[in-house]
Amino acid sequence: MEKTPVRIIAFQEDGMFIAHCVDHDIAASAVSLDAAIRRLRLTVEAERVYAEQHDKAIFEGVGRAPQYVTDMFDAAYLNVSSDGAKQVPPFRLAA
Repeated sequence: MEKTPVRIIAFQEDGMFIAHCVDHDIAASAVSLDAAIRRLRLTVEAERVYAEQHDKAIFEGVGRAPQYVTDMFDAAYLNVSSDGAKQVPPFRLAA
């Protein structure tokens, strides 16, 4: 799977874990944090493949994330690096 850098916030709501892109209104949920992040990664990858196949910019036509997602990301206290890669956009956990 090719990597598409995105900023992500993850949080728990009503017993489910939510992983949400900070800059785009794309999210995934699951009963575990790992599964929610994995689902979001697959969704972002699907967006990349679709854009590539249709000669479009990635995330073209995808709206911005709601303001509360950006606010939550800005207030989050824990930064996490994904896959040990360098210069990866931040992934944060919200309490």
